Amino acid sequence: MAVFTPLIHYVLMHSTRKNGVKALVAFLAVFIYKYRSHAVGTRRRPDLKQPKGAIPVFGHMLLLASVPGTRLYEFFEKQSNELGPCWSISLPFIGRMIQIDTPENVEYVLKTNFWNYEKGPILRASLSDLLGKGIFNSDGADWKYQRKLASHIFNVEAFREYTSDVFVIEGKKALDYLGKAADEGIVIDFHALMLHYTLDTFGTFGCLENVDQEVPFAISLDGLTRICSDRLMDPIWKIREHLTGVSKKADYDKQLIRGHGLEIIQRRRKEGYHARKKDLLQLFIEARDGKGQSLSDELLVDIIINFTATLRIFPSLPRNMKLCVKDDVLPDGTKIHAGEWVTWSSYVMGRSELVWGPDAKEFKPSRWINTERPSQGRFNSFHVGPRVCLGQQFATIEALTLIGMIFGSFELSLVEPSKAPPYGVSITMPMLEGLKVRVTRRTKL
Repeated sequence: MAVFTPLIHYVLMHSTRKNGVKALVAFLAVFIYKYRSHAVGTRRRPDLKQPKGAIPVFGHMLLLASVPGTRLYEFFEKQSNELGPCWSISLPFIGRMIQIDTPENVEYVLKTNFWNYEKGPILRASLSDLLGKGIFNSDGADWKYQRKLASHIFNVEAFREYTSDVFVIEGKKALDYLGKAADEGIVIDFHALMLHYTLDTFGTFGCLENVDQEVPFAISLDGLTRICSDRLMDPIWKIREHLTGVSKKADYDKQLIRGHGLEIIQRRRKEGYHARKKDLLQLFIEARDGKGQSLSDELLVDIIINFTATLRIFPSLPRNMKLCVKDDVLPDGTKIHAGEWVTWSSYVMGRSELVWGPDAKEFKPSRWINTERPSQGRFNSFHVGPRVCLGQQFATIEALTLIGMIFGSFELSLVEPSKAPPYGVSITMPMLEGLKVRVTRRTKL
């Protein structure tokens, strides 16, 4: 667009009104023709397949806006089935997004050529209210520093403390709640219980003290996560949020979340921590930077929010994206130009027959037994390469510990067994309506 600015200025300064209107109309015609199949600000890519529905200048903006939030990932799966694992869309002021849903491509971007793909300013700005400058919203030196710091926290000693104590202590609180529900014959939201449990295993938030009572911190965390998620495919989100009042809600949630996190940190510093085993929050509070100094309260707040944001909602990211820094070529031959986005979806890849075979959509636990462990690119739910999830083993043992404790004492049955729980649109993938279950005490194993 900037290329045309001098031309427009010259025409307006040296033409009559009549000629100027003609010239402007001619310019608009040329402009629309230039961007006839893709969004303004992006380059034309006839070598890439794309969904039908692109319109001049706006690209696929209106097409995506027409997709219900609860069907968004089915939309991406449909495009993958029709166009293949590699295809693209374009959005004004955001750029071209190239889907790269093959294990080889994902592993190349996230591992082999890691430093050529980053979060980028658009993604960081969209998530800054939620994640600040934390590890999940950083690139380069900032990310490297926080990654090194966190890797010292997720060490063998901390792992043993958690698996032997913290998970079990919080798990017993969850069992007490289930026992009460079984004895009183009430229906519970199992999804909410799991969210409360994962949050309390990180630090003392008190969510399991009264599972049925709303926790303002958790509510604001959920709300701000949804708001930030809506920004990712909306090039005019700042205008939309201002006009609809969402910006005020985002500010409120941000202040509540950060204020609560700061209050917990300052209370810990003042009163100390007296439990027999340290939780992750305490381990971060006692951590030291490269100069031997304690971490600042602001950095600790970012750390709390970054880790609880992933633990609180759901550990799986159904879709992810990175910005290309220098021109590149993927293993399948797809060209990626600097400034273009690469995106991949663990939701789509997990259902892909090209990745998992003809029975990809079957719930088949036996596929994991006595077989070769899949590559990170093939099973990328915990990410790939240098950014692979530091808490992967924690999350796995946490789940196994609680599952063993629950099913050793209780049986759970769905209230609506024939209904597939709809998901909510977020950075992660929460259940939109929760998961209603009935609880009974197990009489025999």
